[in-house]
Amino acid sequence: MRPPARTYRSSLLNAALFTIVAIRYAVLLRALPARATRYDFSIYYDWAVAVRRGLDPYTADLYG
Repeated sequence: MRPPARTYRSSLLNAALFTIVAIRYAVLLRALPARATRYDFSIYYDWAVAVRRGLDPYTADLYG
């Protein structure tokens, strides 16, 4: 069994980590509606157009 001081520090660390993660997820959830349309599947469409034009989508500069 661990000494009480070590258990207390472990509990504080776990609580702090949980709080940090909860805050991060709250920020992400708040930004989620704006991201829903921004990161669709446009990269796949761009790659498909490049392939149809005979380009290698992995090496071609599609946005330059």
